[in-house]
Amino acid sequence: MFPEYYIVLASWLQSLGMPDSMIRLSVTVTLWLGVFVIAGAVYWLFAFPITRAAHYFTRKTPTKWDDYIISDRVIRGFSFMVIAFMIMKLLPAASLYMSISWASVLVKTLKSLFVVSVLIFVLRLTDTIYKASEKQGMEIHLLIVLRNFVKIVAAVVAAIVILSIVLNRNVAYILSGLGAMAAILSLVFKDTILDLVAGVKLSIDKSLVKGDWVEVPKLGVSGTVIDVAISAVKVRGWDNSVTSVPPYALFSGGFHNYEYMKRSGGRRIKRSFNIDVNSVRYLSVEELRRFAGQEWTDGLDLGKEQVNLSLFRRYLERRLIESSGFRDDMINMVRELQPGSEGIPVEIYLFTSNTDWKDYEHTQADILDEIIASVHLFSLRMYQHPSGADLQCVLSGHCSDLTPDN
Repeated sequence: MFPEYYIVLASWLQSLGMPDSMIRLSVTVTLWLGVFVIAGAVYWLFAFPITRAAHYFTRKTPTKWDDYIISDRVIRGFSFMVIAFMIMKLLPAASLYMSISWASVLVKTLKSLFVVSVLIFVLRLTDTIYKASEKQGMEIHLLIVLRNFVKIVAAVVAAIVILSIVLNRNVAYILSGLGAMAAILSLVFKDTILDLVAGVKLSIDKSLVKGDWVEVPKLGVSGTVIDVAISAVKVRGWDNSVTSVPPYALFSGGFHNYEYMKRSGGRRIKRSFNIDVNSVRYLSVEELRRFAGQEWTDGLDLGKEQVNLSLFRRYLERRLIESSGFRDDMINMVRELQPGSEGIPVEIYLFTSNTDWKDYEHTQADILDEIIASVHLFSLRMYQHPSGADLQCVLSGHCSDLTPDN
């Protein structure tokens, strides 16, 4: 393009009697200015007429996708790519008197800038498509994975192309060199690679999404997920601190996701306490009369002796399960575990509809309070290691307050 203009302009300046050195300088400056004037004109066209025309036609279409995708940010990124391509093609032709070495540097720089402009356009288009898909109600966790994956691939490809331009080598040659370094890179960036793979699998499996309540026992992390990325999962703790957890740590150490529990509408209470073996005995008919007329004794024959621990389990089941706040469509029971050196373990296993953490803890505490307060009614004694009060009563010989009713 420019050599023809160069000849015409040089001939006209020569006819004016301008020296050859000044002609070369004047022609070069004029052609460079011409390149940037054209670039400015292209930018103005995209910034105003083309952008307004694109918005006009997208508003006329019945779909909303084009309104989101053909945004000012995407159009601006595309204009930068077009301008970079024009400068890459025109500017070397305007540098006729540049030395070979400087011309080579200029060409490599312009090609690299064009690759960078393409990368910027791809990244902007990816972000715009992600936002458009999010507003259309698509799966957010999958969109995040695809967006991050496309960005990583685009950045790697751009880096390889720029490296081939700078080294003046074929892309296949660069890839072969990177293949030889793959073993070393896999060792150096092993954790990063594992996190990337785990992050992709984590998002595709839908085992963790934004807003879930999770707990990572190995790392001592518990809170709400605020971001799920390929490289890290950010969890906001109950103290409002934010912790970045590597995705691979979630798979290697395991984690609890309480979101499924919240969706089910029932949260399990599984607590146990120990009964002193020496306090388990038959209750006489006279002792059983204190329970006559109570609802939980319906169906029981109080005219014969009953084991106090069996009665206590029945009392807890009827008292807890029939009370409000528990899911009758889930497993609810009071069971005995294997006796040991610390007595007979009795376990409360039931599901409450209070899935909120605060309400759940209060419900659980109320159950334990009820157990501790009512165990003496059945002439039972809870097992615990001797404390200062126990030793003091043994030494004084006054332990009547620490023994069950007989």
